[in-house]
Amino acid sequence: MKAKDVAISGGRIGAMFMVFYLLYLGALFSYQRNVLFPAWGEFEGVERSQIENGEWWTTPTEDGPVEALFIKAKGASKDNPRPAVVFVHGNGNIVDNFVHRADWYRAQGYHVLFPEYRGYGRSAGEPSEEGIVADSLEFLKRLKARDDVDTNAIIYHGHSLGGGIVAGMAASQKPKALILESTFTTIKAFAPTLLAPSFLVRDPFDTETVLKTLNVPVLVIHGTQDGVVPLFHAKANIEAAKNVKSLIIEDEAHVVSQSQEYWTAIEALIGN
Repeated sequence: MKAKDVAISGGRIGAMFMVFYLLYLGALFSYQRNVLFPAWGEFEGVERSQIENGEWWTTPTEDGPVEALFIKAKGASKDNPRPAVVFVHGNGNIVDNFVHRADWYRAQGYHVLFPEYRGYGRSAGEPSEEGIVADSLEFLKRLKARDDVDTNAIIYHGHSLGGGIVAGMAASQKPKALILESTFTTIKAFAPTLLAPSFLVRDPFDTETVLKTLNVPVLVIHGTQDGVVPLFHAKANIEAAKNVKSLIIEDEAHVVSQSQEYWTAIEALIGN
């Protein structure tokens, strides 16, 4: 084969590769929310009557109502307002799967608010960073309007993608403290693993950038064997935060154990 023919053949292969790559990027851009929000449209909830002191709230959106679960602190009243935790779960769950997280907080005298994602569980709509953060802030507004809530003592606690959501909330409404559990720096950091440019990410959840501007106590919790969000994300978030404590748990994966060590670290943070 002549050199000219080789060059033409190589050019055709390169052009075909580019076409397939562009088609791949187009599909990735179109369907990336199906990857980022894998529990979208799923529902396997608990019986509402099983949740002690639970109230299901709704907020309207352009696509229908979105829900949140509020669990009242023991002994809270107008004359005895109590602090609160806004807990946001990760992208593979719904609120119902994390109801047990309220037990410890309520034992410390905290209300607990669990905002749901759009399109998850009983909530309508399509999940997106903008929509979920906006809905969570609406629920926060309702929380602060209660006369049995100490509005100066509201903590945000996010697990995995929920950490990106509470960081987005914190950029708008500063909490007393912020807990990031198994949370990434930004979704853009995962783009190279998919052979995609970061500018195609529709929902960046830029946690690291928020931390650089946020001057509140921050607790970063992460397992050394996290295969979903590698440990370097936690180290970068620790470096970015201005007022930070950390709990790096040896041999723990993406969902860390709620051990005594875990709750002691949280108690040390929220007791400030």
